[in-house]
Amino acid sequence: MTKYYKKQRRAFTLIELLVVIAIIAILSAILFPVFAKAREKARQITCASNEKQLGIAVLAYVQDYDEHFPCGGAGNNGFTNNGWAGQLYSYVKSTGAFHCPDDPTSPSQATQSENGANVTVTMVPVSYAINLCFSYGQYNGYYQMIGGLNAPASTVLLTEVIGATTDVTYAREGNFGSSSPATLGYGQNYWVQGGGNITMDTGDLGGIAVQTGGVNNSENPIGRHTGGSNFIMADGHVKWLMPNSVSPGWVAGSSTASQVATGTSGSSCGGWNCNAAGTAATNPSYAATFSPL
Repeated sequence: MTKYYKKQRRAFTLIELLVVIAIIAILSAILFPVFAKAREKARQITCASNEKQLGIAVLAYVQDYDEHFPCGGAGNNGFTNNGWAGQLYSYVKSTGAFHCPDDPTSPSQATQSENGANVTVTMVPVSYAINLCFSYGQYNGYYQMIGGLNAPASTVLLTEVIGATTDVTYAREGNFGSSSPATLGYGQNYWVQGGGNITMDTGDLGGIAVQTGGVNNSENPIGRHTGGSNFIMADGHVKWLMPNSVSPGWVAGSSTASQVATGTSGSSCGGWNCNAAGTAATNPSYAATFSPL
């Protein structure tokens, strides 16, 4: 007579289960940061691609306006109270080109009286600010033309910020109470016209912490893209740089001026008279500068 034996199933022991869980936890701890870094790298590349479109638009604008940069301020090139983004929009035809994926700023709505009628527009995020040395007509008269720069490839034109919105589709965007942002390298961030709470997101330029009072604010001590940030140079090319390799500040007094000078508030680079190393400076540690000299 044939006997049938029931096959016994062997379950995991508690020790084996704990070992499996421990292995999964170790692999997760190793792989999750790698995945996060890969996702951030993808966002950085998307940001650089957006900036490349803006850089090409800048070069096209310069060609069309007798080598003048988009001023974003009062009195230049026949424009009044408009931002640089509105000047460049017709060259890119995309509001998304002005937004970095790492900038959490959301679009908003604004209503403005225009030609006797109320007009509602969508204010889209603008993740980049123009170097103030290229903005405001009363300040950039000597530097608004590309031929007036000693080293366009080393001079910052647009840099990364957070918290700005404007109607980039409107060439005279300032009429809606805010314009695309402008900035000095040393944390002085604000609107060309109107108001807004925007801060730099490049990290502490020159390796020096910016002030925390008033408008002198940096979002983080390090850049938003794996410790650095993307910059558009005056020749239109895009470069990722660590913050300590970028010379901050206002227009340099000379091509070899010190990186930091005493500002009007009495502290290092705390006011409008800040200076930065120029593009001909002998200090080789700076890959770029906000000073057009």
